[in-house]
Amino acid sequence: MRFAMQEINNSTTLLPNVRLGYRMLDSCSDAWGIHSMLHFLSPQDTTVLDLQRNFSELQPNAVAIIGQGMKPLDDAMTGLHQIVQVPVISYYSVPLTLMARYRTLFSVVPAMENQLLAIQALLLDLGWRWVAIVGSKTNYGQENIRTLYSQVTGEDICVAYFGTINDTEVGPIISKIVDTRVNVTVILAEPETVRAFFAGVMEQNVTGKVWVASSSWSSAFQEVSVPSSIGTVLGVGEWGTSLPGFQDFLQASLPNQPPLSTTASPSDCQGSDAGKILNMTGTQGAFSVYAAVHSAAQALHFALGCQRSACDPGPVYPKEVPVMEAVERINFSIGDHVIKFGVSGTMEARLSLVSWVWKSDGTVSATTVGHYHTGSKDLQLHKGEIAWGGVLGSKVPMSVCSQECRSGERKILGTHHCCFLCDPCSWGTYLNYTDEYSCKMCPAGQWAPPASEACLQRSTEYLDWNSVAGLALMCVVSTSLLLNVAIAALFLLHWQSPMVRAAGGCMSLAMLVSLIVAYSSILAYSFRRPTQVSCAVGITLFSICVSVSLSCMVVKSIQILCIFKYSTRLPHFYSYWVKNHGPPLTVLGLTLLATLIQGAQLLCLPPKVMEAEDTFSNATILMCNQDQQWADSIFKLLIAMLAFSLSYMGKGLPRAYSEVKYIAFSSLIFIVGWITYLTTHFMESGTISAALQVAGMLVSLMGISAGYFLQRCFIILFHPEQNTTAYFQSMIQEYTMSGH
Repeated sequence: MRFAMQEINNSTTLLPNVRLGYRMLDSCSDAWGIHSMLHFLSPQDTTVLDLQRNFSELQPNAVAIIGQGMKPLDDAMTGLHQIVQVPVISYYSVPLTLMARYRTLFSVVPAMENQLLAIQALLLDLGWRWVAIVGSKTNYGQENIRTLYSQVTGEDICVAYFGTINDTEVGPIISKIVDTRVNVTVILAEPETVRAFFAGVMEQNVTGKVWVASSSWSSAFQEVSVPSSIGTVLGVGEWGTSLPGFQDFLQASLPNQPPLSTTASPSDCQGSDAGKILNMTGTQGAFSVYAAVHSAAQALHFALGCQRSACDPGPVYPKEVPVMEAVERINFSIGDHVIKFGVSGTMEARLSLVSWVWKSDGTVSATTVGHYHTGSKDLQLHKGEIAWGGVLGSKVPMSVCSQECRSGERKILGTHHCCFLCDPCSWGTYLNYTDEYSCKMCPAGQWAPPASEACLQRSTEYLDWNSVAGLALMCVVSTSLLLNVAIAALFLLHWQSPMVRAAGGCMSLAMLVSLIVAYSSILAYSFRRPTQVSCAVGITLFSICVSVSLSCMVVKSIQILCIFKYSTRLPHFYSYWVKNHGPPLTVLGLTLLATLIQGAQLLCLPPKVMEAEDTFSNATILMCNQDQQWADSIFKLLIAMLAFSLSYMGKGLPRAYSEVKYIAFSSLIFIVGWITYLTTHFMESGTISAALQVAGMLVSLMGISAGYFLQRCFIILFHPEQNTTAYFQSMIQEYTMSGH
């Protein structure tokens, strides 16, 4: 303070022709602090402050008070400053809440809240989301760890451990920190507490961690005294800078006595040189007092309306000469530090961020690696200048509970929001950036592969000959169609043969024609882009043709049963039935009924083009929707089951008339194929659905073609001796003699 006063009074630009005086009073106890404050606020040449209604003409002993930290008892005294309007400029860190309450209270030291904001910004910038916070048992430690905890927990940082350092027993707290697997620990404590803490760290051989320091110990290298094996020390640097000429001033002011040993305590200044005192105490205290005195002088310079050569040296009445308002306006520099008060008297400062560097001789120094601007809340950090673990240029260590999920993976929360499992989104779902905890379904017409963050537009596909499945099915359908044409041609060539006549004659030809048309309908509408017209025509043709074939098999089964099984029980029924054109009328009636059912469905519930979206496909499949074809499907199944039942009743017939076996086999294959078709159609709606439907239809048709006709073709081509009238008569005679 004396150094600053001497510098100001010797200045020709700051307060010219004005000489400042000062008085130092004790404030080390509450009683002495109140007495000193009342003395400063009392009128000049008195020590008593009388209660008055109006303090506008009060000329106190001091126009500004340079004070230290604000204790709870000082709260009432600060209110008195506000009444008198004498500014109090503190050279200690004052809580923001107190400065916000009293306009007359200022501090040249950035508030501790700003240091904590700098630490918070440091944690966020380096990606440290899993940290421990510990502090000393003092008010400084307890208040600050609580404040920092409330700050960081609202900024996506998880506090794995939060506790108080017990100087006499640090082992348990260190064990708990190690158990949490954090790599970063914030320590808010005085140097002596930090020294005890690191002694326990070294005792438990905890190495390679990051320790974040507050300004209270970030420059206390000698007091803390730790080896480089502990890891990296990074924190908020001491506020202030060296004052040119101050060391010489201090040396000249010291008593001329022999120096003490290097183990002298900071409080034992007598006999020490200026350099040793500054090394032990640091520059922050001296700089803060110096800045407070210069702030008061700058404010008075504004209040007195000083020009370059002179000021108005009249009496200063705080109510008339607004020194307090002038303090709010000051803006000057000391070295590279700008002294400027922001809102509510807070210091808008640039805090330095420092990192400890261990030299080869074992000494420690701090290097500046960044800055934090308390006004703009802007952090500037030079990560490449930090020697992580003593190695310059190494990677920033991580301190997270869980590694960040990869793209398209949702988070499954654990005990902390920083601790989670990662689960990739499944097919057809995506992770929206607004909600990282749940996967959302893709909208209609879109799809997404696993672990997606966005949906993609589906392509449009349908069963055609360009696809492998379509080409294979088309080959099978074409082959079956040609085979049925060949069978029809073979039957026409052997039209008068007993085998063709036994197969039904004209009825077998009707079956073959209907099968040929059914295969053709599959080719016509199953391997092209479906439309409502192609779906209606194709489904109708297929249904009617299948009904014709099944009806013929029913009639053939009835004929064989009447001839061989029920000729004695119903001697006149068969002849009457045949004489009155019963077989063709039965086929016509069943076909007409199937046509009526199909026509009613076409009018009421016509087939439509369905857009089937498979969860595991990137395409929309176009196919004919036959969901409303229940009546027609049930009718065909009933005819097939009737044919199977009648043919099963005709077992044991002559070998030449064993077509009932063929009918039973064909009916059974049709039933299995048609059930497969219905199952795939109503249960499956994806990429393979169209192919499976065509396959089911093919199986049902091929069951009739192969089961009923192939065996007969084989006999006609390779066993002509069995295709004679004599052979058939011998089989009937053998059947009759066997007692049937």
